[in-house]
Amino acid sequence: MIIVLDSNVIIASLITKGNTHELVRYVLKRHRVYISKYIKNEVSDRLANKLNLPKTFVENLHSFFEDFFFDAEPDPQSETIHFPDPKDIPILQLAKKVRAHFLITGDKELLNLKKFEGVEIIYPSPFWKLERRGSS
Repeated sequence: MIIVLDSNVIIASLITKGNTHELVRYVLKRHRVYISKYIKNEVSDRLANKLNLPKTFVENLHSFFEDFFFDAEPDPQSETIHFPDPKDIPILQLAKKVRAHFLITGDKELLNLKKFEGVEIIYPSPFWKLERRGSS
């Protein structure tokens, strides 16, 4: 499957060792997971400036992204997407461009969409349940 992880899911997986951490590890091993420069910058910025994690930790994210994610850049000029939170638009554009099966997020506004251009928008826990059901 093709997956896009929202920055909030990536951040949660990096700073906790709970279900989201396990889910992201699983998804990165089993699926094709895309990331954009926008998401990389958002993750790095939040970890450095809002969570005050050490500079070396944030710098090492570059290797993590290169090793486990596929890069893709949506063309912001190709289509205008209207959404209440402009910060979510690049994430929706990425999911559409790579034809993701799922966008995994904790963002309530995105979750309210449920689907966007054929991409199912889902919270980590229900996705985890779907995956476990499918592997049994």
